[in-house]
Amino acid sequence: MPAGDRPVVTIRSRSMVISVLCIDDEVPFLELTKLTLERSGAFAVDTARSAPDAFEKLKHKVYDAIVCDYHMEETDGIEVLKKIRASGNDIPFIIFTGRGREDVVIQAYENGVDFYVQKTGDPKVQYADLAQKITRAVRLYRAERERIESEERLRQIIQFLPDATFAIDTEGRVIAWNKAIEEMTGVPESEMIGRGDHAYAIPFYGQRRPILIDLALRPDAGIEQKYTFVRREGRFLTAEVVGVKVKDREAILWAKATPLYDTRCRLTGAIESIRDVTELKKTEIALRESEERFRTIVETAAEGIWELDSDFRITYANRRMTELLGYSREEMIGKPFAAFIDRQEIPDAIFRMERQQQGITDHFERKFRRKDGSLLCTFASVTPVFDCNGAFRGSFSMFSDITDRKRIEEELVSLNRVLEQRVHERTAQLTKALKDREILLREVHHRVKNNLQIIISLLNLQARYITDEKTLAAIRESQNRIRAMALVHERLYCSEEISSITFRDYVTFLVSSLFRFYGVDTRRVSPVISMEDLPIEIDMAIPLGLIMTELVSNSLKYAFPEGRKGEIHILGSREDDHSYRFIVRDNGVGIPQTVDWKNPDSLGLRLVHSLVTQLNGTIELDRSGGTTFSLVVHPREGR
Repeated sequence: MPAGDRPVVTIRSRSMVISVLCIDDEVPFLELTKLTLERSGAFAVDTARSAPDAFEKLKHKVYDAIVCDYHMEETDGIEVLKKIRASGNDIPFIIFTGRGREDVVIQAYENGVDFYVQKTGDPKVQYADLAQKITRAVRLYRAERERIESEERLRQIIQFLPDATFAIDTEGRVIAWNKAIEEMTGVPESEMIGRGDHAYAIPFYGQRRPILIDLALRPDAGIEQKYTFVRREGRFLTAEVVGVKVKDREAILWAKATPLYDTRCRLTGAIESIRDVTELKKTEIALRESEERFRTIVETAAEGIWELDSDFRITYANRRMTELLGYSREEMIGKPFAAFIDRQEIPDAIFRMERQQQGITDHFERKFRRKDGSLLCTFASVTPVFDCNGAFRGSFSMFSDITDRKRIEEELVSLNRVLEQRVHERTAQLTKALKDREILLREVHHRVKNNLQIIISLLNLQARYITDEKTLAAIRESQNRIRAMALVHERLYCSEEISSITFRDYVTFLVSSLFRFYGVDTRRVSPVISMEDLPIEIDMAIPLGLIMTELVSNSLKYAFPEGRKGEIHILGSREDDHSYRFIVRDNGVGIPQTVDWKNPDSLGLRLVHSLVTQLNGTIELDRSGGTTFSLVVHPREGR
């Protein structure tokens, strides 16, 4: 059968029945062989009357051995043997024949026959001999297969070991070179297998020389001296070597070697595993340096530091912590931390312990009792510590001494109480003074308003004796101006805020007064006031009130002659630069183009220009569609 179709040979235990395929074209003899072998109970025999019949059976069943006659009509036993061996099947093959020619025997053994048994003589003896030859051939075959499979398993184990591994025989020849050592050295297995004379040392040392695997075969003091250390544990040798160059880089290698023995305890070679520990050593060095730096930092830290175990006993305390508490390190290690805190802190300490066991990082104040009995106030930062399985291992704590700060805080609290009392008393005094001042200022505004009203009344008395219309008109306009000023003081007197007035309310009342004074019906000329809530201080309110009086009076006197209807709009708003914009607009006949409003003859417009200058403002006139005065003034800070 073809090599690809050959069934996998399964190694059975020695107690199992041996399966045999007998091939012979003589049916009586074939049946006798089957009957004789099976009678012992050690064999299970199938028969084939021809070579094709045998090959067909081999396709569907696996046998432990084949017994074949040499001379058959269509072929002979050696041809059958050749064909089986050509297919890759190495099953034990025994020729059982009556022919005893020497050339036939030689030819049979040359083609791989296991045994040659003749059919002559006593049948009892010849079948006993055949049974013995079959059993021996199968045992040898099974032993060889077991050896091959064992070696293959060992080879595969070595191949897939994570560490670089190789093995040599007792002659120093390489018999195994796994993938890991290929990757480490860059030398493939094909170039190393079978090589001796310490060729395996070249990839590591650049020369042929004995190494640890040779020391595993035979003691040699010279080999041991080449390593940093060599440690023996029974048959195993462990060593470390520094300064080895692997793939043109310096490395630190850890090696382990042991001799190999067969089942009879005979030395068959040695095996060595090599691990590149360069990075591990660097990490260990860095870790040691880091631990040393950490130890230095902790020991020289300005804060007290201690470490507690899972039972909240002190396992470490730095120098600062011992200084803060006044105890030596020996007096603290192994003691429960509660032995050092103030008794009043115990309930809170129990609460904090539960939080730490829950994995909560904590920050709080903690009071201790020093060895001399004095109180130590600290601010604590506590970090819980857990192992890789999530079990609580303890905590790491840092303590800052805040005793002086707490004393200062208590003094400050006491001083604050005194200061608050003094501030309270002074505030009461100032509140009374401020209230008295407001009353005084309100009284001043009230009296100023009353005085201005008296002036208006005096002018009324004087007007009774004046017959000249122009003079009388001048007196009436002066009264309006005084009334505008008096209105400011009246608003301040009535307002909750005595330093400023709401200009919208002021203008609304002022315009109503002017409409009544001039006898203008609001159904004919409508006042429209659109103004934000602008708080205007007194030093600006009086000039603005006079300006509004003049501009609105001008519209009422001249803009709507002969019963003409219209509107007077007054607008006010705050600009982005904190200035104020006011617009007085009417849709009346307008100011004639012949009138130079910037240099007027009338007192009213001259007064407007003077007041605008006083307020550090600007005023513009638009004659289209009636008369529009635009005024921009700045608060006191802008002037």
